[in-house]
Amino acid sequence: GDERMLSQVAGDWFLNSNNAERQLTASMLGTLPPFRTVMVAGRKIGFVHADVPEGVAWSEFTAALTAKDQNAIQSALWSRARWQASIGSGLSGHDLPSVEGVDWVFVGHSPVDKPTIVGNVVFMDCGLWRGNANGIICLEDWLAEHSV
Repeated sequence: GDERMLSQVAGDWFLNSNNAERQLTASMLGTLPPFRTVMVAGRKIGFVHADVPEGVAWSEFTAALTAKDQNAIQSALWSRARWQASIGSGLSGHDLPSVEGVDWVFVGHSPVDKPTIVGNVVFMDCGLWRGNANGIICLEDWLAEHSV
């Protein structure tokens, strides 16, 4: 179950920690925000772990997360709907629906070999834990190279 999954994603450090360390880690993870919005080089950038539901504007989504809406939380943490839909349509990038109200949204959760653009959503989980550093970027450089 959970221990096998943790081991597969280089989580052995957690499995090998004592109970006090595990509780501290869980406590610290519990304080992390479910999303982040920042301005970089004059552009509004959103960050969320997994996805934003299609057809939901960034402001709606973040308001729902702030209100602890369970559907929004599930999308933020676990959804691969946009990724699965994009694979089904051949990853036609900029032709796919974007998230309104934000210039770019950076997400993880769905593994990719290199940053992959779907609409204005950038999938970034390149597997740093397994040695693939393609997902480490300088946002200012990335934004200079990618117009909205």
